[in-house]
Amino acid sequence: EDTTLFTDQSIGTSGTIITWDWDMGGVGSYVSSTTSGSPDPIFIYNNAGVYNVTLTVTDDNGCIGDTTIIVTVDTLPIANFNATEICHGDTTLFTDQSTGTSGTIITWAWDMGGVGNYVSSTTSSSPDPIFIYTNAGTYNVNLEVTDDNGCIHDTTIVIIVRPNPTANFSATTICEGDTTLFTDQSTIILPLGGVIT
Repeated sequence: EDTTLFTDQSIGTSGTIITWDWDMGGVGSYVSSTTSGSPDPIFIYNNAGVYNVTLTVTDDNGCIGDTTIIVTVDTLPIANFNATEICHGDTTLFTDQSTGTSGTIITWAWDMGGVGNYVSSTTSSSPDPIFIYTNAGTYNVNLEVTDDNGCIHDTTIVIIVRPNPTANFSATTICEGDTTLFTDQSTIILPLGGVIT
């Protein structure tokens, strides 16, 4: 829901324009208590579409002029992605699954939600970045996409980087020919805010 900024470019030829009457051609709302009587209203359309907007102006002599222009309100792109489920130290592969609805997606802005390193010179503006998190944990990853109409949408998905188990065992001290008893003492640590499933 972006705001549409209307700028009056009317010219009073026989007098000074004193009233502006706007018909926005669709359902929406005026912003900041601006009414349709403003020379430069700000409007938010409730739905995407093509609207015939009419401006009727009246000058101080009572003369009236009007014009109609077409305003296109584009649909937003839909930001979406998935990521590989990984263990600490592994590379997370992010795959863009965003959809351009009325335009083509031209920019991607990633916020990985934590500290780490990009790999293979992939940057945060890549459609499919590769990232290694410094620590295990739960991260809120945000992707913001912009299409060639200037429409922007974002989404946040939780990524879990699982801690690696710690391998450990003990063995009984024995004499040659006796049976040795091995006992697993490996441990698993849950990621911060996460659950191992």
